[in-house]
Amino acid sequence: MELILSGDYSGVEKEQLIKIDDQVAFEEFFGQINKTRKPGIPIPDIDFETKSVLLRLKGTSTNNKSDIALGISSNETLLFNKIKTNSRNETTAVLTPFFIYTIPKTTKSLKIQ
Repeated sequence: MELILSGDYSGVEKEQLIKIDDQVAFEEFFGQINKTRKPGIPIPDIDFETKSVLLRLKGTSTNNKSDIALGISSNETLLFNKIKTNSRNETTAVLTPFFIYTIPKTTKSLKIQ
């Protein structure tokens, strides 16, 4: 799992973990986060033949640190462990952070524990 991009504003207030397997869906996500950015964040080049994109949307938060790590996976599920973040990293600003990772192409479902 490789972090390729992160930011403080996704515009998504609900916590989510999303797997994207095609360029169209990836561009739709960037359309959403770039609504209020001029110029927008450039869309990274991803080879969707060999990789999937994992979007971690933390929802409304005061912490912009990544909070998941790949755990033990089964034949059907990729399991991610939620990491407790340090309270010293908290801000007074309300954020909607996002993290974009690449993972090897997979048809497994995703689950946060």
